[in-house]
Amino acid sequence: MPGVQTCALPIYLNIAVEGMKRITLTNAIGQVVLDRTVDSDNEIVDMSQYESGIYMVRITTTDGVVVKRITIVK
Repeated sequence: MPGVQTCALPIYLNIAVEGMKRITLTNAIGQVVLDRTVDSDNEIVDMSQYESGIYMVRITTTDGVVVKRITIVK
């Protein structure tokens, strides 16, 4: 039987929100793991570097704040 090979696939979070100004990502215990100022309505965040778990994505826009929960499972 041939050896088993594993391959790490990139995990990307594609965010498209009109008027985005800032993206903040916090882990399950509230630690900020990403805080980025943006000046585009589309942003791609490489999530491959983060451990499996639950994260909150806070997107600040010109009109207010949007918070979404994401789960990474590896």
